[in-house]
Amino acid sequence: MIDTTTISCENLPNARIDIRWVSTAINNECTADQAKKLTIAAGSNTVEVGELFDITGDFSNNDIRLSNSSAKLDYLGFKLPEGKKLFVDGDCGHYAGAQLEGGKLIVNGNSSDFTACSMLNGIVEVKGNCGQYTGAAFAGYKKGMSGGTVLIHGNAGDFTGDLMRRGIIMVAGNIGDYCGSRMIAGTITNLGSVGKHVGSGMRRGTLL
Repeated sequence: MIDTTTISCENLPNARIDIRWVSTAINNECTADQAKKLTIAAGSNTVEVGELFDITGDFSNNDIRLSNSSAKLDYLGFKLPEGKKLFVDGDCGHYAGAQLEGGKLIVNGNSSDFTACSMLNGIVEVKGNCGQYTGAAFAGYKKGMSGGTVLIHGNAGDFTGDLMRRGIIMVAGNIGDYCGSRMIAGTITNLGSVGKHVGSGMRRGTLL
């Protein structure tokens, strides 16, 4: 029996790809064959998962590994539930770990904008850098990260922790402008420099 489900990217198009199909496969405990038949958006086209990804193992496994990842892949770890671990070998796109519900997302690369946005619980660990709005809210919403821990080994961009409500963001490197802006509660720490307008509009919380 295979203990880890592996996903490998195959011939990705030059377009952004919504990878929330992984959440669907986890929630329905899909087999590899069932997951390959799910449909996903790739740019303006709709394709079957099996056209772009090779899968080994079923999604009842607690550990899932995505190899050959790309910054084109959005929503990696979306709503990942407690007890599930998603390991990403490579970079990932926007909204990685969005609304994470208690699982663990480990990115062995860089992550783009809105990492861990509106995260509820669990752990997001990024071995490289993150883009803007880490731990913030979805665009147009007022509730950012409300629990869990984000660990960033590199740097984080502007608006880190914007509208953050609870939880911890730890950055080993630098943080851009507007760190902790409009922050309601929670903790942000870093070991490097911080840009302009730190804590702009901040109501409560801790910046270290």
